[in-house]
Amino acid sequence: MRTIYLSEQERACRRTTNRLGAALLLLVGLHLGLDMLLSPLLDHFSPFWGSTQATLAREFADMAIRVLSFLLPALFYRLITPTLERSPLLLEPKLPRRTALIVPACLAIIYCAAITNGFLIRLLGLSVSTPSYHIPDPSMAPWAAVLSFIATAVIPAFCEEFLFRGLVTSQLLPYGKTTAVLGSALLFGLVHQNFGQFFYATVAGVVLALAVIESGSIWVGVIIHLLNNLISVIGEVFYNRLPYETEMVLSRAIEVLIVGAGLICLIVLLHGRDGKKEPAPEALRCGTALKGGTVRSFCTPMMLAFCLLCAFEMLVLAAGAWLARIDWGTFL
Repeated sequence: MRTIYLSEQERACRRTTNRLGAALLLLVGLHLGLDMLLSPLLDHFSPFWGSTQATLAREFADMAIRVLSFLLPALFYRLITPTLERSPLLLEPKLPRRTALIVPACLAIIYCAAITNGFLIRLLGLSVSTPSYHIPDPSMAPWAAVLSFIATAVIPAFCEEFLFRGLVTSQLLPYGKTTAVLGSALLFGLVHQNFGQFFYATVAGVVLALAVIESGSIWVGVIIHLLNNLISVIGEVFYNRLPYETEMVLSRAIEVLIVGAGLICLIVLLHGRDGKKEPAPEALRCGTALKGGTVRSFCTPMMLAFCLLCAFEMLVLAAGAWLARIDWGTFL
């Protein structure tokens, strides 16, 4: 048996990834456990409430589950990590000078990834059904639209950026920028536990990690994430109130505006680079890349358990989508 000798940097990286894997496992467990705990309680009390109260209770329960599921793992990681092995969480409230260019450019790349993701879903047969917007639906009350904005745009933007860019990216930076960006992005894609979102979430993770590293703070990532999620809220709340033809024209115009403006900003950003690298923020503590041991350093018990659990869930959902497309009547 060949003995593999690990450098001190690889051993440190393995300790870090093992702790991150444990924190992400806690995230999955909390999300599942809190949902299993609160759902029966809501079902029990729902008959005593009106429809509005029941809807509000479920929305607030879902928001509480998301907040606790993302914030408690970060606290857990801090408790199990020695002080000398912790990196700053990049929470300093600051934005780079080029934020007005970075945000539209990142949104355009993420939006193009979403379009590509939709094509891949249809190609692989992972979409069971396609929603129809032919009939206007003005039924959503204003308070429901506000709750949808908070639950779909605000809370995910803050919680996901805090955990994946604030914690995961920052803790991997001492082992190289590439390790931090790709590692955090792949974990961000996996945590969605859905093949239909994996490509899109992974690309978004790369873009967000680069934006956060560029600025030295998670807040530019929060802004990008918030605006990106806001687009889906607009589609859910506003488009369904319009006739199909109007909805199609308006949505395509917004797509062209987002992608076109973002690509212009991206070109300006790239053209504006004069070859001189600005000094990285001290809080980043970006280390040298691992030499040949990056993948090996991620193969720790907790990280493998997290990745296998998410991959299994993705396969189950994909199998369900494929099976739903089969006309079982032909076999009877």
